[in-house]
Amino acid sequence: MNNTNIQILYQTLADQITVWGRELGFQQVGITDIDVSEHSAHLKQWLDKGYQGEMDWIQRHQPQRENPGLLVTNALRVISARMDYLPENTQQIKTLKQPNKAYISRYALGRDYHKLIRKRLAQLGKKIEAFCEQSIEIEADLGHTLNQRPFVDSAPVLEKALGEKAGLGWIGKHTILLNENAGSWFFLGELVTNLPLPLSIPDNDTLDLTDTNIEAISVKFTALQEPSSSTYTPAKPSPLSPPLLPPPQATKPINKCGDCIACLKVCPTDAFIGPYQLDARRCISYLTIELKGSIPIEFREPMGNRVFGCDDCQLICPWNKWAKPTQEKDFSPRHSLDNTELTRLFLWSEEEYLKYTEGSAIRRLGFERWLRNLAIGLGNADSTSENIAALESKKDYPSAMVQEHIEWALNRLLNPKKRIRKVKNLYK
Repeated sequence: MNNTNIQILYQTLADQITVWGRELGFQQVGITDIDVSEHSAHLKQWLDKGYQGEMDWIQRHQPQRENPGLLVTNALRVISARMDYLPENTQQIKTLKQPNKAYISRYALGRDYHKLIRKRLAQLGKKIEAFCEQSIEIEADLGHTLNQRPFVDSAPVLEKALGEKAGLGWIGKHTILLNENAGSWFFLGELVTNLPLPLSIPDNDTLDLTDTNIEAISVKFTALQEPSSSTYTPAKPSPLSPPLLPPPQATKPINKCGDCIACLKVCPTDAFIGPYQLDARRCISYLTIELKGSIPIEFREPMGNRVFGCDDCQLICPWNKWAKPTQEKDFSPRHSLDNTELTRLFLWSEEEYLKYTEGSAIRRLGFERWLRNLAIGLGNADSTSENIAALESKKDYPSAMVQEHIEWALNRLLNPKKRIRKVKNLYK
């Protein structure tokens, strides 16, 4: 098979991957190479400054982050995919205005996304594998075994950097990937492969998963999907066929944050040192989820009622006005976690905590830190008899850390005149 035909076949596979991605629930799919050297220097500087806090696993696996080829033998490409998770009809800003209610980050209101997205990526991998098995030409061109592996946030992968290179968006000043048509309320996942697929070209390639584009790609795919044989010759390129490889050099999407610094200003704990620079040690998401010990006193009041994560820099981002509600039912809020009193959650027994957080990202926190975070929320809530009684009911909980935070909270509720309101609130 000549070089031109194998190039057409790889391009056809790349286009078909976008179709399969849509069928599997992804809103966008892009393909990039494994070179993340542009971001490696930034990562090293960030680590050298100690901004990672207790997240020592970031530094421990730094070589793999800088080279995805260490994760998959002969890796050449990363298929990056995004899936929207914005729950429909959530009243998150309203919850932030109600100090007696618990604020839980939007991504954690439904089922844990890790397993769901990893399963979908594995299914995508199976489809790619089946395509390759039907093509003697691809097997011959590879000259070795097809190697693929899905990753979803739990492995050492620079997912935002790869998502940007694949054309899914740009990294905003709040260090989160932004898409001009979808904002930032989406999860990312990657399928690393040793297939030499053509790269996606942002705004000028096959990233649009509209029904019209899918129909066009499907027509072309059907024309080329013939039984494999040693004498097989692909159909001649039709008007629907893409340009032959090599494609134009892929370039990342244009950063469209402009002069806006709303995300930097709104942060309750001033965790942003500057644009694109986050000191995780000050970030409420880090403090409530990653930090194992006591939360520094200076951050407790600014935390307000945020008991698991923080979305402020996303809630205020102008690009999120384009975000669309998720179509995945598993991402919908469970157990009314988007509208629940702090006292109800604090009074859960450990058995209830395990029951109601089953299959949720909240489960990884553990009951002890769950109580720690809720105690801070109650300490920032109204000085009501209900809130005070809830805290006093767990004063003897067998954890010095929990007892410390309960004591702090009770001292505030029993001495409300001594409280100094330092909570930053731009949502009034």
